[in-house]
Amino acid sequence: MSAKIRTSHRSAQRHTAAGLAALAAVLAALTALAQEDSRGDTSLVPDRPAQSFPAQRGIPLQRDQISLQQAIEIARRQNPGWTVVSADTRMRNGRVVHEIRILGENNRVRTVQIDAQSRDSR
Repeated sequence: MSAKIRTSHRSAQRHTAAGLAALAAVLAALTALAQEDSRGDTSLVPDRPAQSFPAQRGIPLQRDQISLQQAIEIARRQNPGWTVVSADTRMRNGRVVHEIRILGENNRVRTVQIDAQSRDSR
């Protein structure tokens, strides 16, 4: 075999090895995402029932504030036919706000923010 053919063959082997390494990295990342999702991350799971969304990030609620689950139900009633894709509770300007992302017609995603105290939504 000539030197030129051997060099070309080695180069092809290196490129194949690099491609396989990249593929292995992508598969490892996807596996990590799937494991993260099985622990409660809801951002990649489009149609979970309300009770399977995570709790309010440790943000304590007062007696007169609505829970994340109640906010999800409000968002569903206000947007019939839309699917809840994620839900979270955050502090905004000193107030507890539930943020619910919903997927609707034409694959549009909308974020509904519901104030836990006043129950106002935006």
